[in-house]
Amino acid sequence: MSKHFLTITKALCVFLLASVFTMGNANTSNAIELTSIVELEVVTLDEQGNEVVKRVPAEKVTPGSEVIYTTRFKYNGSESAENVVISNPIPEHTVYKQGSASGQDTEILFSVDEGKTFQTSSQLQVTESDGSKRVAVAKDYTDIRWTYRGQLQPGDEGSVEFRVVLQ
Repeated sequence: MSKHFLTITKALCVFLLASVFTMGNANTSNAIELTSIVELEVVTLDEQGNEVVKRVPAEKVTPGSEVIYTTRFKYNGSESAENVVISNPIPEHTVYKQGSASGQDTEILFSVDEGKTFQTSSQLQVTESDGSKRVAVAKDYTDIRWTYRGQLQPGDEGSVEFRVVLQ
């Protein structure tokens, strides 16, 4: 399990724990190199006055800011790997932005119980203090998991990402 600690500002430190494991070959988890990136989108004007959206490192983040978390991977194994899974917790003091998780050729699942169980967003339920159940909403999510469909070949690279709003 690889830990990546990312400082956004001196006053705010967000910890992003990206873990990866495979169900097909236990030795391949050491062959996957992860890089975590934390960014903001900023809008600038080009020379013609057109708006241009670009990503910049998240050095200063204020409440209400939308932060983009990207986990890039490179598969350094010598054989193909299947059932590769990347999991990320939703950082403290943030709320997941509904529909923002993405990753090419992946199945995306969510957790509301700190990563103990994962389901699609439509299947997630939360138990209230009175024992009643309700459909989970984005603010209830605690973790995201991407499972790659098919196989990763030696040298394959890719990324998964999600967005949150700082509370």
